[in-house]
Amino acid sequence: MVVKKVNPEYTSQTCPTCKARNKVTDRMYQCGCGYRGHRDRVGALNIAQTT
Repeated sequence: MVVKKVNPEYTSQTCPTCKARNKVTDRMYQCGCGYRGHRDRVGALNIAQTT
């Protein structure tokens, strides 16, 4: 298994679909492109896409 260090900065504020950055006010993330998801899932998806 390879472990890679990823900077977690803004991962829960960046849309995994369109890459727009939006300020999150609660646990749910909603983007203007229509993507919706839990903030932790958004961060995990963005981290997974960088590896």
